[in-house]
Amino acid sequence: MRVAPVVSVITVLKNSEKTLGKALRSLDEQTFTDWEHIIVDGLSTDSTLTILHNYSRVNRYVKSEPDQGIYDAFNKGVKRSQGKYICFLNGDDWYEKDFLLLAVNSMISSDADWVFGDNTFHFSDGKTRVILGDQDYSVDPWKDFSRFHHTTVLANRDLFNQVGLFPEKIQKGLFKGKTLSIANDYFWFLKCQNYGFKGLKVPGI
Repeated sequence: MRVAPVVSVITVLKNSEKTLGKALRSLDEQTFTDWEHIIVDGLSTDSTLTILHNYSRVNRYVKSEPDQGIYDAFNKGVKRSQGKYICFLNGDDWYEKDFLLLAVNSMISSDADWVFGDNTFHFSDGKTRVILGDQDYSVDPWKDFSRFHHTTVLANRDLFNQVGLFPEKIQKGLFKGKTLSIANDYFWFLKCQNYGFKGLKVPGI
């Protein structure tokens, strides 16, 4: 039985050879080092698994198998994880080097159930776009988009114990039973709010 780390970082991916190396290096170079990395691969057919082999380490666990979509893969990662806190690093994302340190310290020093920050998109033409996490997310109606991105979040695992995992299918209405491929993180954080949990925006994340 492995010793539980402070943070579980979950990565779900498929055919991510073009971006995966940078994502892995951004985690390996974190200034906070008490983490495990749970990787759920959807049977990649490119060089993704070779890259993962080249970046293997004792606290990095890889499972490659079919799944029922991104949220099924997220849930597999959560169930496999053991950390006190959980975050998600997608195969085409990367963290700034102090991300985990800032996030963990902020969780310890506050009464927040999750912390979050800002997200920068980098496009192939060299342009960038910064999406600011909204510190007033709880009073600003979520009419058209999430007020922060799950990729900037570090959450207490108790949220998953009490709110549950990410729903994988539409629960009611005309499309009941259809598999969700987007916006389920948006829905999950709305559930967290309804349960009375709260997040905190942290400058520097």
